[in-house]
Amino acid sequence: MCTMVSVFVTTPADIDALEAWSDECGVRRRRRGGPEPARAVVVLGTGGMCDCGVSIGAGPRAVDGARAQRKEREMRQRGWSEAKIRRAMAQRREAERRHEERDRAIALGSLDEWVTFLEGAPAHARVHSVGLFYRNDGVSLSARDWQSARRERIALASVEPLTLARLDEGVLYEFVAGT
Repeated sequence: MCTMVSVFVTTPADIDALEAWSDECGVRRRRRGGPEPARAVVVLGTGGMCDCGVSIGAGPRAVDGARAQRKEREMRQRGWSEAKIRRAMAQRREAERRHEERDRAIALGSLDEWVTFLEGAPAHARVHSVGLFYRNDGVSLSARDWQSARRERIALASVEPLTLARLDEGVLYEFVAGT
């Protein structure tokens, strides 16, 4: 499925200025057609088909310890010595670390434009905060999500690419200016 990133602001907001700011930053957000999830909220969605390739929520994940243990068991069953297993596992961990560093650098680099957009959005829209919500099922923010999703507030001053890379899917994040 496709990733969909929804940006939301409260009304009254200068939506035309916010759309122009999104274009300037390279994140291209547009007013979404159809009903809004709440009366006092305006939702902006992708200016294209979807947001696949955006690294929001694609940050470093926990290492699967069970997978490593399973691999060690398989090596023992094949008759490998303990020294050879230790070397192989060390090489495997090093290769995984290199891949994670590369993936992280790519993900974080593509989020700079989102950080810029979020930091400037309240001033351009003339609101106190701007919200962000993403899903990986091809669906934008809905009235149901608005009612039931977990909510978190984050100070805009603390937003950085790694913050965005570690966001959880299906959570309504509100980035607040001046906190």
